Amino acid sequence: MREYYGDAQKLERYFSDLFLSGTTSSALIQLSNVTDVYFLGQAERSYASISYDERRLVLPATSISGANIPWMFLIWLLPVGAGLLLLFILSSFLQRNIWSFESAAYLQFSWDIGQMPQYKQCVYLMAAGPLFLPLIWLLQIILYDLEDQIEVLKSSVLSGLLLLFALDHLAHPGLSSAHEWHNSEFLQLHFQRPILHLLFVSNKNFGLKLVDALWAAEHGDWSRLQKCVDADDAKDVLRICQERQKSEVSEPTEKEQQQA
Repeated sequence: MREYYGDAQKLERYFSDLFLSGTTSSALIQLSNVTDVYFLGQAERSYASISYDERRLVLPATSISGANIPWMFLIWLLPVGAGLLLLFILSSFLQRNIWSFESAAYLQFSWDIGQMPQYKQCVYLMAAGPLFLPLIWLLQIILYDLEDQIEVLKSSVLSGLLLLFALDHLAHPGLSSAHEWHNSEFLQLHFQRPILHLLFVSNKNFGLKLVDALWAAEHGDWSRLQKCVDADDAKDVLRICQERQKSEVSEPTEKEQQQA
Protein backbone atom coordinates (compact mmCIF):
# COMPACT_ATOMS: atom_id res chain seq x y z
CA MET A 1 0.00 0.00 0.00
CA ARG A 2 2.99 2.32 0.52
CA GLU A 3 3.49 2.68 -3.24
CA TYR A 4 0.13 4.49 -3.49
CA TYR A 5 0.61 6.84 -0.56
CA GLY A 6 2.97 9.80 -0.60
CA ASP A 7 2.51 10.25 3.14
CA ALA A 8 2.14 6.72 4.51
CA GLN A 9 3.14 7.73 8.03
CA LYS A 10 0.02 9.86 8.39
CA LEU A 11 -2.14 6.90 7.42
CA GLU A 12 -0.32 4.57 9.82
CA ARG A 13 -0.55 7.12 12.63
CA TYR A 14 -4.28 7.59 11.99
CA PHE A 15 -5.08 3.91 12.53
CA SER A 16 -2.48 3.31 15.26
CA ASP A 17 -4.01 6.17 17.28
CA LEU A 18 -7.48 4.74 16.69
CA PHE A 19 -6.70 1.20 17.81
CA LEU A 20 -4.27 2.08 20.61
CA SER A 21 -5.96 5.08 22.24
CA GLY A 22 -9.52 4.54 20.99
CA THR A 23 -9.75 7.90 19.23
CA THR A 24 -8.04 9.69 16.36
CA SER A 25 -8.07 13.13 14.75
CA SER A 26 -8.86 13.81 11.10
CA ALA A 27 -6.14 13.22 8.53
CA LEU A 28 -5.48 14.52 5.03
CA ILE A 29 -3.59 11.98 2.92
CA GLN A 30 -1.97 13.02 -0.37
CA LEU A 31 -2.37 10.39 -3.08
CA SER A 32 -0.78 9.89 -6.48
CA ASN A 33 -1.75 7.71 -9.44
CA VAL A 34 -4.83 6.32 -7.69
CA THR A 35 -8.02 6.62 -9.70
CA ASP A 36 -10.04 3.69 -8.34
CA VAL A 37 -11.73 4.02 -4.94
CA TYR A 38 -11.70 0.22 -4.46
CA PHE A 39 -8.70 0.59 -2.15
CA LEU A 40 -10.95 2.26 0.43
CA GLY A 41 -12.68 -0.99 1.23
CA GLN A 42 -16.20 -2.22 0.62
CA ALA A 43 -17.75 -0.49 3.64
CA GLU A 44 -15.69 2.72 3.57
CA ARG A 45 -16.74 3.54 -0.01
CA SER A 46 -20.26 4.19 1.27
CA TYR A 47 -19.22 6.51 4.14
CA ALA A 48 -20.15 10.13 3.52
CA SER A 49 -17.53 11.24 6.06
CA ILE A 50 -14.70 9.85 3.89
CA SER A 51 -14.00 12.00 0.85
CA TYR A 52 -11.67 11.29 -2.04
CA ASP A 53 -11.13 13.44 -5.12
CA GLU A 54 -8.45 11.31 -6.85
CA ARG A 55 -5.72 13.42 -5.26
CA ARG A 56 -6.54 13.71 -1.57
CA LEU A 57 -8.10 11.33 0.91
CA VAL A 58 -9.76 12.99 3.90
CA LEU A 59 -10.30 10.71 6.91
CA PRO A 60 -12.59 12.03 9.65
CA ALA A 61 -11.92 12.34 13.37
CA THR A 62 -13.52 9.33 14.99
CA SER A 63 -13.45 6.98 17.96
CA ILE A 64 -13.43 3.22 18.13
CA SER A 65 -16.78 1.49 18.48
CA GLY A 66 -18.78 -1.63 17.74
CA ALA A 67 -16.92 -4.61 16.31
CA ASN A 68 -13.57 -2.80 16.49
CA ILE A 69 -13.52 -2.69 20.31
CA PRO A 70 -12.19 -6.31 20.64
CA TRP A 71 -9.29 -5.28 18.40
CA MET A 72 -8.25 -2.54 20.79
CA PHE A 73 -8.45 -4.92 23.74
CA LEU A 74 -6.39 -7.65 22.04
CA ILE A 75 -3.79 -5.25 20.68
CA TRP A 76 -3.01 -4.01 24.19
CA LEU A 77 -2.43 -7.53 25.60
CA LEU A 78 1.08 -7.85 24.19
CA PRO A 79 2.54 -4.54 25.47
CA VAL A 80 0.76 -4.92 28.82
CA GLY A 81 2.12 -8.46 29.20
CA ALA A 82 5.60 -7.28 28.23
CA GLY A 83 5.43 -4.46 30.78
CA LEU A 84 4.30 -6.82 33.54
CA LEU A 85 7.08 -9.24 32.62
CA LEU A 86 9.67 -6.47 32.84
CA LEU A 87 8.32 -5.35 36.22
CA PHE A 88 8.39 -8.94 37.49
CA ILE A 89 12.02 -9.43 36.42
CA LEU A 90 13.18 -6.10 37.88
CA SER A 91 11.35 -6.74 41.16
CA SER A 92 12.90 -10.22 41.29
CA PHE A 93 16.36 -8.67 40.84
CA LEU A 94 15.68 -6.32 43.75
CA GLN A 95 14.28 -9.09 45.92
CA ARG A 96 17.28 -11.34 45.25
CA ASN A 97 19.76 -8.47 45.45
CA ILE A 98 21.02 -9.09 41.90
CA TRP A 99 23.03 -6.15 40.56
CA SER A 100 25.49 -7.82 38.18
CA PHE A 101 25.20 -10.28 35.32
CA GLU A 102 28.49 -11.75 36.54
CA SER A 103 26.98 -12.96 39.81
CA ALA A 104 26.06 -16.57 40.47
CA ALA A 105 22.70 -15.33 41.80
CA TYR A 106 21.91 -13.98 38.33
CA LEU A 107 22.92 -17.26 36.69
CA GLN A 108 20.76 -19.26 39.10
CA PHE A 109 17.85 -16.86 38.48
CA SER A 110 18.13 -17.49 34.73
CA TRP A 111 17.94 -21.24 35.43
CA ASP A 112 14.84 -20.79 37.59
CA ILE A 113 12.81 -18.20 35.69
CA GLY A 114 11.37 -20.54 33.06
CA GLN A 115 9.47 -22.46 35.75
CA MET A 116 8.13 -19.45 37.64
CA PRO A 117 4.32 -19.17 37.27
CA GLN A 118 4.43 -15.35 37.12
CA TYR A 119 6.85 -15.52 34.20
CA LYS A 120 4.71 -17.99 32.26
CA GLN A 121 1.52 -16.03 32.92
CA CYS A 122 3.07 -12.85 31.52
CA VAL A 123 4.27 -14.61 28.37
CA TYR A 124 0.89 -16.30 27.85
CA LEU A 125 -0.78 -12.90 28.20
CA MET A 126 1.54 -11.54 25.50
CA ALA A 127 0.66 -14.46 23.20
CA ALA A 128 -3.11 -14.07 23.63
CA GLY A 129 -3.28 -11.11 21.22
CA PRO A 130 -1.48 -12.74 18.27
CA LEU A 131 -3.49 -15.94 18.84
CA PHE A 132 -6.98 -14.44 19.02
CA LEU A 133 -6.66 -11.45 16.66
CA PRO A 134 -6.67 -13.59 13.46
CA LEU A 135 -9.70 -15.50 14.75
CA ILE A 136 -11.61 -12.29 15.49
CA TRP A 137 -10.53 -10.87 12.14
CA LEU A 138 -11.69 -13.96 10.21
CA LEU A 139 -14.99 -14.03 12.10
CA GLN A 140 -15.67 -10.39 11.24
CA ILE A 141 -14.80 -11.00 7.58
CA ILE A 142 -17.44 -13.73 7.48
CA LEU A 143 -20.10 -11.90 9.50
CA TYR A 144 -19.76 -8.52 7.78
CA ASP A 145 -18.90 -9.79 4.29
CA LEU A 146 -15.50 -8.06 4.18
CA GLU A 147 -14.02 -10.08 1.36
CA ASP A 148 -11.56 -7.32 0.45
CA GLN A 149 -9.76 -7.88 3.77
CA ILE A 150 -8.88 -11.52 3.06
CA GLU A 151 -5.71 -10.59 1.16
CA VAL A 152 -4.61 -8.30 3.99
CA LEU A 153 -5.17 -11.14 6.46
CA LYS A 154 -3.11 -13.49 4.31
CA SER A 155 -0.25 -10.99 4.11
CA SER A 156 -0.15 -10.82 7.93
CA VAL A 157 0.07 -14.59 8.52
CA LEU A 158 3.87 -14.86 8.26
CA SER A 159 4.59 -11.99 10.67
CA GLY A 160 2.03 -13.41 13.11
CA LEU A 161 3.61 -16.87 13.01
CA LEU A 162 7.09 -15.41 13.54
CA LEU A 163 5.82 -13.46 16.56
CA LEU A 164 4.23 -16.59 18.05
CA PHE A 165 7.44 -18.54 17.42
CA ALA A 166 9.43 -15.87 19.29
CA LEU A 167 6.95 -15.90 22.19
CA ASP A 168 7.11 -19.70 22.35
CA HIS A 169 10.90 -19.46 22.61
CA LEU A 170 10.44 -16.88 25.36
CA ALA A 171 7.99 -19.13 27.22
CA HIS A 172 10.36 -22.11 27.04
CA PRO A 173 13.89 -20.66 27.38
CA GLY A 174 15.46 -24.09 27.87
CA LEU A 175 17.31 -23.00 31.01
CA SER A 176 15.17 -24.57 33.69
CA SER A 177 16.26 -27.52 35.81
CA ALA A 178 19.95 -27.08 34.96
CA HIS A 179 20.88 -27.07 38.64
CA GLU A 180 19.25 -26.03 41.89
CA TRP A 181 22.23 -24.55 43.69
CA HIS A 182 20.20 -22.33 46.03
CA ASN A 183 22.97 -21.91 48.55
CA SER A 184 24.11 -18.62 50.01
CA GLU A 185 27.77 -19.47 49.52
CA PHE A 186 27.26 -20.32 45.84
CA LEU A 187 24.96 -17.34 45.18
CA GLN A 188 27.64 -14.95 46.42
CA LEU A 189 30.15 -16.11 43.79
CA HIS A 190 31.15 -13.87 40.89
CA PHE A 191 32.26 -15.03 37.46
CA GLN A 192 34.45 -13.37 34.86
CA ARG A 193 32.14 -12.42 32.01
CA PRO A 194 33.05 -9.74 29.45
CA ILE A 195 30.44 -7.13 28.63
CA LEU A 196 29.88 -8.74 25.20
CA HIS A 197 28.33 -11.73 26.99
CA LEU A 198 25.23 -9.56 27.44
CA LEU A 199 24.73 -9.60 23.67
CA PHE A 200 26.35 -12.73 22.28
CA VAL A 201 26.51 -15.41 25.00
CA SER A 202 23.33 -16.78 26.57
CA ASN A 203 23.18 -17.82 30.22
CA LYS A 204 22.42 -21.33 29.02
CA ASN A 205 25.69 -21.52 27.10
CA PHE A 206 27.65 -19.95 29.93
CA GLY A 207 26.14 -22.45 32.38
CA LEU A 208 27.23 -25.33 30.15
CA LYS A 209 30.70 -23.79 29.89
CA LEU A 210 30.88 -23.47 33.68
CA VAL A 211 29.82 -27.08 34.28
CA ASP A 212 32.39 -28.27 31.74
CA ALA A 213 35.08 -26.16 33.46
CA LEU A 214 34.14 -27.61 36.86
CA TRP A 215 34.31 -31.16 35.50
CA ALA A 216 37.75 -30.48 33.95
CA ALA A 217 39.04 -28.89 37.18
CA GLU A 218 37.87 -31.91 39.17
CA HIS A 219 40.13 -34.00 36.97
CA GLY A 220 43.16 -31.72 37.24
CA ASP A 221 42.69 -29.25 34.36
CA TRP A 222 42.18 -25.81 35.95
CA SER A 223 42.65 -23.74 32.80
CA ARG A 224 38.97 -23.65 31.84
CA LEU A 225 37.71 -22.76 35.29
CA GLN A 226 40.31 -20.00 35.64
CA LYS A 227 38.77 -18.39 32.56
CA CYS A 228 35.39 -18.32 34.30
CA VAL A 229 36.52 -17.13 37.76
CA ASP A 230 39.49 -15.41 39.33
CA ALA A 231 42.44 -17.81 39.40
CA ASP A 232 42.87 -17.36 43.16
CA ASP A 233 39.24 -18.36 43.76
CA ALA A 234 39.13 -21.38 41.46
CA LYS A 235 39.67 -24.01 44.20
CA ASP A 236 37.02 -22.44 46.45
CA VAL A 237 34.56 -22.29 43.56
CA LEU A 238 35.11 -25.98 42.79
CA ARG A 239 34.64 -26.91 46.44
CA ILE A 240 31.44 -24.87 46.78
CA CYS A 241 29.93 -26.32 43.60
CA GLN A 242 30.90 -29.87 44.57
CA GLU A 243 29.24 -29.46 47.96
CA ARG A 244 26.14 -27.94 46.44
CA GLN A 245 25.88 -30.68 43.82
CA LYS A 246 26.14 -33.38 46.49
CA SER A 247 23.38 -31.64 48.44
CA GLU A 248 21.25 -31.40 45.28
CA VAL A 249 21.55 -35.16 44.75
CA SER A 250 20.74 -36.03 48.36
CA GLU A 251 17.96 -33.46 48.88
CA PRO A 252 14.51 -33.95 47.29
CA THR A 253 13.69 -31.39 44.63
CA GLU A 254 10.75 -29.01 44.92
CA LYS A 255 8.79 -31.12 42.43
CA GLU A 256 9.45 -34.30 44.39
CA GLN A 257 8.36 -32.56 47.59
CA GLN A 258 5.09 -31.52 45.98
CA GLN A 259 4.45 -35.07 44.74
CA ALA A 260 5.15 -36.43 48.22
